[in-house]
Amino acid sequence: MRHINILLSIIKKDFLHFFRNKTIMIVILLPVLAALFFVVIADFTREDYFEVGYVLEESQQEFKPAVETDISLSWQRYQDPAEAFRDLEENLDGVLFIEGGNFIAHLNLENPTEILLIESYLEKAVQDHLNYTSPYQLTIINQQEISAASSIIPIWLTVTLAMIGIIIISGDLAEEKENKSLNSIHISPISTPLFISGKILSGSLLSLLTGIIIFAFAWLSNFAYFSPAVLFQSFFLILSGSITFNIIGVIIGLQTDSQAAARSLGTLVYFPVIMPALIYHISDMLPVLARFTPTYYLLESFSRIILRGQLDLVNWQYTLYILLFALFLTPVLMVIYKGVYK
Repeated sequence: MRHINILLSIIKKDFLHFFRNKTIMIVILLPVLAALFFVVIADFTREDYFEVGYVLEESQQEFKPAVETDISLSWQRYQDPAEAFRDLEENLDGVLFIEGGNFIAHLNLENPTEILLIESYLEKAVQDHLNYTSPYQLTIINQQEISAASSIIPIWLTVTLAMIGIIIISGDLAEEKENKSLNSIHISPISTPLFISGKILSGSLLSLLTGIIIFAFAWLSNFAYFSPAVLFQSFFLILSGSITFNIIGVIIGLQTDSQAAARSLGTLVYFPVIMPALIYHISDMLPVLARFTPTYYLLESFSRIILRGQLDLVNWQYTLYILLFALFLTPVLMVIYKGVYK
């Protein structure tokens, strides 16, 4: 019971500090901009060549769009819709069905930037085909059922968890060192494992609270629908990710002497940890590098659960991989703590 009271006291103190510090509010809101920034980054990772089919009956006028684009669009004509759908599942990026003035485009893309890009060019192509004079209706259906708005959610969650652990927790601990309050804690009856557990638990509860805010925002904005199974797996993902990032944050906080130094070092650590997972589509080497970071498994699992509804054993395996990072970092944390407070 005494240990529980100590943990609750540490959590209460940390939360009072979190919400007195305006930085925490920035951390909760900034990932929205960071996630949107990733959509911009995705523009550099998108393909420059797309294969698009179109289904046109012999009786209809040939589809010949002359729109100029900064990407390569390869058009292939089909007369059999079934054949077009088969190729869509295998190698086509989209199929356009033309029925008089009605145009229905089925896309097979995951990258949100590519979806928006193709939608824009299809609209121009249709207008060009009709010579901008005839009325038309263009309907876009993405086979992946992923919208640009909903694809931000996994990125937002991942970026936020990493930022809370690596930047906020490290700065909070470094500030306690800077104002000498950590010295008082060290000579108190609180054991080292109990104190470190309290700091990690504080950050984890803050991450869970932030996750609730993100899920509520996404649900109210109709970005995604969250079933109980999605929330259940997401809870353990958030918890495992926050524990891992919080351990990194505590290590950084112990290695620095001021809040400013912790923020600077945390930023230097933050980007190498998070960027490989966000831009691993750029080259063949980045996926290999990304797999050495917990961020990759966190983002991939969130994407599988939230965007594609894949609630299976793979997500639990990814959760285990994330916790293995925490297990590996724990002895490093204890050695560093003892090195600072012998």
